[in-house]
Order: sequence, then C-alpha cells, then structure tokens
Amino acid sequence: MKQKTALEALKEFEKLYDEKSYYDFLKFRHQLICCLPDKDLFELLDTMLYNQKYVALLLKPNSLEKRFAQHQSRKALCDIAQLKKPDCKGKMLLRKQLKLRFLYTTPKSRKEIISFMLEQPTKKEREWAYSKLKSDWVPSFLGKCYGLFEKYKDEKCADLLLKHAPHSFIYAHRDEISEKVGPYMVIRTIGREYPDAVDLDALDANAKLRAIANLRLTDRRHEVENMLYSNIIAEIEYAWSAGKIKSPNQFERPWVNYGFRQGKYRTIVSDDVFEQSFNEKPDWELPWGKSELGQLPYYFRIPDEPDEKLLNFPNYLSLMSINGTGLGLWAMGKLGMSNEILRFAKLNKELEIQLTYKHDEIPFQIDDWLYKVLSRLTAEGF
Repeated sequence: MKQKTALEALKEFEKLYDEKSYYDFLKFRHQLICCLPDKDLFELLDTMLYNQKYVALLLKPNSLEKRFAQHQSRKALCDIAQLKKPDCKGKMLLRKQLKLRFLYTTPKSRKEIISFMLEQPTKKEREWAYSKLKSDWVPSFLGKCYGLFEKYKDEKCADLLLKHAPHSFIYAHRDEISEKVGPYMVIRTIGREYPDAVDLDALDANAKLRAIANLRLTDRRHEVENMLYSNIIAEIEYAWSAGKIKSPNQFERPWVNYGFRQGKYRTIVSDDVFEQSFNEKPDWELPWGKSELGQLPYYFRIPDEPDEKLLNFPNYLSLMSINGTGLGLWAMGKLGMSNEILRFAKLNKELEIQLTYKHDEIPFQIDDWLYKVLSRLTAEGF
C-alpha cells in the first residue's frame, strides 16, 4: 500500500468530518496539520490568516515565523501587482487578503503595503493605512501624509499630522486641520509656540477650559473658577428641567459635551428617560413613579429599588456629585489654584448632606438640597 503524504492524509481525514464528533475532529486535524512539511503548512495557513492565535500556535514551536513572514511578503507583492493591473478583478477580496497578510510580513513589506494603501482612491483603504501608522509611526511617510492631506483632507490624516508634523506645518494649515479635528486640538498642539493661533472664543466651554489648563494660561484663573461654579448652576437647572434646559442663562453645559466631532451631550441617563417623568404612562414604566421630581434620583445614579441600596445607593451628596465638578477641579490644579481649590473644598463640606433612604422621599430630599446649593452659590455671587 502506497504511503500517503501528510497533505493527502489531511485531505482524506477531512472527508470523514462528522458534526457529532466535532471536537475529536479538531484534535485529529491539528495533529495532522503538525505533520505537514513547511511548504504545505504555509499554503494551508494562507487560508487561516484571520486566526492569529492558531497561526502563531503552529509557527512558534518550530521557529517558522521568519520563514513564514518571507512567504507572506512574496504573496503580498503578488497581490499588489495584481491590484495595480487596470483590468484587475476581485479587488475587494484582494485588498482584504492584503490586509490580513500585513500582520505576518516582514517590516519592509509592511511599509510597501502601507504605501500602496495610502495611494488608493478609496477612503476606507487610506484610513486602514492611517490606523497602522498611528500604532507604529514610520517617519519616512510624513511627506506622503502632507500630500494626502492637501489632496483629500482626511480626518485621520490630520490626526497623524497633529502628532508627527512640525508645528510650522500645522500652523500654516491650522484652518484646514481645525475643520477636521476641531480648533481645540490645534490650539493644544501649537498654542505655546504660536500664541496668535490661540482663539479661545472659537472653542466651546469644554474645549476652552481644557485649553486654558493645558496651555497654563494663568491669567485666566478667575475665569476658570467662575466656569466651575457656573457649571454647577447649569447642571442643577438641567436636572430640574428633566433635560429640557441644556444651557440656562445662555451658559453652555461644558463638561458633559463629547467634543467637537460628535457634538452630542452625555448625560447619566438619556433625555427621553428624563422626560418620561412628565408623560402619561403606567407607574411601572416611569422612574420613581409620577413624581414631578422623579428624574432627580436618576441624575445622581440612585437606584429605584430599595434592595439595591447596599450596592449603589450614594449615602452622601455633595458638589462633587454634580457632573463636571471633577474636571473643573482638574483645571484649577493644572493652574496651581490651591487657594481656590481649598475654598471650594470648604464650601463642598458645608453643603454635603446624608440622604435617608425612604423611597418616596428621596426626590424631595434631593430637590431641597439643590435649592440650598443654588441659593448659596447665588448669595456668593456666582
């Protein structure tokens, strides 16, 4: 009887596949794969590149990583050559295969793959290449990124330039880059070197606070302190209105803004949940029943089931319980505002209260406390 090769044995075995013995199948198949000569093993792994852990399991014990990288590099060059042909068919599949090979190729081939992807007219492929450069920057690509940004104005390309381009380039192209990543990112990057590029009026309240803190604009200390207290007042109005008033007294809620790109407000619960308190629905669908103050416990993450109190119930409420207070204090710390922080800490201690977990009374306890806080801040002149 003629001896079968390892590859022939593997193919014959796979015909015996039975779903009822699936795990036995995997065990036997793995051992047969381990019998394959390197050439056949590499060809088989070509169909399994998506499974990084299994590929590594088969390569590492026999120290085949370097040889497999050379094999994959040759394959990648063939894929690129095929994709460059005017009459190339199956481009989507070839690009997908090229991206999978990237993980296993030599450093030289990785640069060639990135360079090829950057030259693609499709944004999806360029963004893939940008992501690889973001995790492992190659300085020689800086010039190509200049040209790509001038041609396509890709947002992810702007991100790379902010991190790696000379500040003189960012300054010269600050308007175009700002359109893609927001003015704050540009100001934070070049603001100290180019003070004339710092336009705080172009920033929302969130970005303005961060810019003042990161650029150490100590002449704005008083403004930062006012922003902290104004934010507390704005948050109280927001909670009272069940999310309807986002900018009381024309003051933007700064700390809960996701940022330039999303342009959304982040809340502990969504606005529609807040508004449920005022809708005509069965009691069990409403937070804290039909109380007109039912949204307040949700703002402070207080559960509506008494048996959850040991895990989640915040026994104390203070100014630190209000969204954004921590961020305001961070900015004050960056600016060395020790006296202002101490003044706030004393006020926070004076206004701190302990809640009594009586389910129906919780919203009213919070309401009374918020009124006390607002009255105190108003009396202080904020």
